[in-house]
Amino acid sequence: MKGPLQARPAWLGAALADGVMLLRRIDSFADTHPAFRRSRARVSEVRRRFGGIMVDMFYDHFLAVHWQRFSAEPLVAFTTETYRLINAHDAPLPASTCSPTLVAPAKVPTPSPWPASETPATAGGIGVGQGIALVLERT
Repeated sequence: MKGPLQARPAWLGAALADGVMLLRRIDSFADTHPAFRRSRARVSEVRRRFGGIMVDMFYDHFLAVHWQRFSAEPLVAFTTETYRLINAHDAPLPASTCSPTLVAPAKVPTPSPWPASETPATAGGIGVGQGIALVLERT
């Protein structure tokens, strides 16, 4: 969600505003962390403009692969509940607050859970590494 949150917009509930602010603080911490900066510096000149996004995607991938090290709750259960909470709101976020490439200003379709034989790294028959490669090729 983009845009200022000072003088909270009427459509944005207090709990959601708190969550957005927490996410922004986490992103700010991550973006300025020396390890993140080193990772971003490894991105080629051709893709440097998207370096921060790329590193964030890689870190998300590593988190998904190693999820069980950080949470007792299965990733599929966490993801399902997250989508349920997002979709529990009656009205979508205004389009002006959403990044068109990252968040559609509408209800978020709940993904199908991975079959028991798959992991987040191999979901849908394509490895997440391959999925990341496809996204990077589009940039």
